[in-house]
Amino acid sequence: MGSSQSTHKFTIVNDSIDNIVRISDDVAKRLYQNHVEYSNKANEPNNIVPGHVPTTKLQNDEVYYPLYTLTALEVLQQNQIQLENQETYWINRLNELKKNHEMIDNQLVNEFKKAKNIFEYKMAKIKNSSQMCLKYEESLKDCYSKNQNKILNCSVELTNYAKCVNECREKVMPIQ
Repeated sequence: MGSSQSTHKFTIVNDSIDNIVRISDDVAKRLYQNHVEYSNKANEPNNIVPGHVPTTKLQNDEVYYPLYTLTALEVLQQNQIQLENQETYWINRLNELKKNHEMIDNQLVNEFKKAKNIFEYKMAKIKNSSQMCLKYEESLKDCYSKNQNKILNCSVELTNYAKCVNECREKVMPIQ
C-alpha cells in the first residue's frame, strides 16, 4: 500500500486563441522549485538525468540557464505583436469595405438619378399627350350625358378616345 507512485493523466482543453495555458503564481513557483531541485540533482557528478538542460553556475551562486524556451516577457511581446498585426489587418479590411460600399452607394445614386430623369421626361410627355385627347374626352362625356341610359350609342366616341389614348401611350412608351 502506497509503495508505488500513481500517475494521473488529464487533458486540458485550451480555448485561448494564442495557445497559451495560463497558470497561477503558486503553480509557477512550484514548477520552478521542482526544476531547481531537478537541476541540482542533474549537476551532481555521476548523476545523469534524461531530458536535463545543463546549467552553469556563475559568480555569487547565480545559475545560468540557456534560453531554450520563451520567457513570459517574450511570449507577451509576441502576443502584443500578433494583436497589433491583427488590428492593422482589420483596420485595413474595414477601410477596404468602406471604399467598396461607397462605390456601390455612388453607383446606386447615379442609377437612381438616371431613372428619375427618365421618369420626369416621360411624365412631361404624358402631360403633353393628355392635352391631345381632350376633344375626344369631351365628346365622350357629352355623349354619355345625352344618352345616360343608352351608353352603347356612344361606342364610336369611346373607340375614338381609346385610339387616341393608345397612340399617346405608344408615343410616350414605345414598344421595345
